[in-house]
Formats: sequence, C-alpha cells, structure tokens
Amino acid sequence: MDQNHLTRSIECRDVGGRRTALRVYAEPGAIFLKAPAGEVAHLDPPQIETVKQALTDALVIAVRGDQP
Repeated sequence: MDQNHLTRSIECRDVGGRRTALRVYAEPGAIFLKAPAGEVAHLDPPQIETVKQALTDALVIAVRGDQP
C-alpha cells in the first residue's frame, strides 16, 4: 500500500439484509467515505469499532500524510 494513502472496507448489510460494504479512503488533506449506492449501511457494534479505527487511521493520513 502507498505510504500516503489508506483504503479500508468494512463489510456490512443493507436494510434489505444483502451483503455490502462501507469504504473509507484517505490521502493527505482528504478523507472519503463511500456508502452503498442508494442504500443504508447496517452496522453492528464490532463493525462500528472497525469504522471508528478506519476513520482514526484516515485522519492521521489526511493530517500528517503518512501511515499511522
């Protein structure tokens, strides 16, 4: 993985129970969240913890420009 970029994918389900993913991308100066197109991501507590960690790591990339 490029030292200045982060990509994390969190497996989840949509409101219909179908498997999908929430994605977190980061680069120096920017953080991007990609939710399932036109859907709502249903996350259980462990998945929420994974999103939290992905966003924390993304913040390091966006602010410092390197991997946490």
